[in-house]
Amino acid sequence: MSGIALVLLALAVSDLSHGLEGTPRSRVAALRGAAIGTLVAGVIGGFVLDDGAMVVSVVAVALVVAGAWQTSRVGGATPQVDLSLLGLSAVALVGVGTWWEAEGTDADLSDRLDAVLPFVDGFSDDAKLLLLAVALLQVSTANAIVRSGLAVLIDGDPPSTRIRGGRIIGPLERLMIVGFVVAGSPTTAALVVTAKSLLRYPELKAHDDGDGALDIHAVTEYVLIGSLLSWSFALAGALLLVD
Repeated sequence: MSGIALVLLALAVSDLSHGLEGTPRSRVAALRGAAIGTLVAGVIGGFVLDDGAMVVSVVAVALVVAGAWQTSRVGGATPQVDLSLLGLSAVALVGVGTWWEAEGTDADLSDRLDAVLPFVDGFSDDAKLLLLAVALLQVSTANAIVRSGLAVLIDGDPPSTRIRGGRIIGPLERLMIVGFVVAGSPTTAALVVTAKSLLRYPELKAHDDGDGALDIHAVTEYVLIGSLLSWSFALAGALLLVD
């Protein structure tokens, strides 16, 4: 599980290097982001994993996954290709995960994590790494995945709207959902979803000018599908952390 967590961490960091959108502006930026993510995974892997061969394997897989994901979005690939590539990467990680069984971790590093983050004291060392990776994935990578999902599900161009807060609201609500579910309070996570839905409705209505300039129904559908995709990603991440 440590190896999988480190590869996911490389993916998350590579997207974070491009900001909240997680989209590289050029092939050079894409390769740079993949290199940064892989470097972070390699450094942490060197501290956490006792097996040098395992660290090399993790770095190699992380470079392939992060590099393919990054470059696909600047090479003219369609959103369908992006999502298919991500899905294949997930399947590959599950497959090779059986070969990554770290027998030990750096005890000093584990103790430092417990001191800085007391709420993870009951987590195993593998779970701590996975928690870090899942949290970072919610910040930037999830935005990119939701955007690709919307491009696949919505016919034509997205509706014109001045509502741009989703790039910030999305990561925050996903982090809250993951945190509440992991903390054993899924009901509170449901309240976050409900509150977001109630608050969005008057915001959408306020943009309905009644002159046909803005198709409020199209915007509502767009926001709803985007929200459902976002919540699903957060829930998937939380389920990885729940025993």
